[in-house]
Amino acid sequence: MPPKSSKLTNHQMKELRDAFDLFDRDHSGSISSTELKQLLLALNFKPSESLLRKVMKEMDTDGNGTIEFSEFAKAMSSVYSRALTDEEMHRAFRCFDKDDSGFITRDELRDVLKQLNHNISERRITEVMKAVDENGDGKISFDEFVIMLKET
Repeated sequence: MPPKSSKLTNHQMKELRDAFDLFDRDHSGSISSTELKQLLLALNFKPSESLLRKVMKEMDTDGNGTIEFSEFAKAMSSVYSRALTDEEMHRAFRCFDKDDSGFITRDELRDVLKQLNHNISERRITEVMKAVDENGDGKISFDEFVIMLKET
């Protein structure tokens, strides 16, 4: 891993903490294999048990059966050091755009975020929508989604 990728900014660490907290549905301070599976299912992946075990083994560096924030941050820091491909961006967009309309509506955003974290507030959903919906039309276009991905 290049040295640059291991040095995350405060903003990047906050983003990772927010993502970790979203996945840590029971607020235990760690992500279990069950929570990881629920996350992948919410994103329309259907992971096999062997894939789940492999991902857990790669991320769970201390071998205690859960992913703590430090392990999550270490594994995810490489995301900041590389650009997403067009296919990866389209795949991520399709996880949210359930009706294939070409836009992510507030309801679609809410559905995915609630699947990831049952306790997410309407206020937080509004904040996310407002931050990403740059033209204020009440929906997130692919271009707005890409801008958000590139800014993070």
